[in-house]
Amino acid sequence: MTRLPIHVFFETDNWYCEEVARFADGEVYLACLPTLEKIALENGFAFVTESDRGDEEATPC
Repeated sequence: MTRLPIHVFFETDNWYCEEVARFADGEVYLACLPTLEKIALENGFAFVTESDRGDEEATPC
């Protein structure tokens, strides 16, 4: 089974988003999540979202 990367996005309240990171390991992603949330807020984004789907489906915006 192939493990897909976790794509991380910063999003605004009006559905605008930017992909900001990719993680190959869920534990590393979870360890980084508090810092990612802080950076998102400091840059005007409302929240952090993630996707572990393939590249063709990874961008929700």
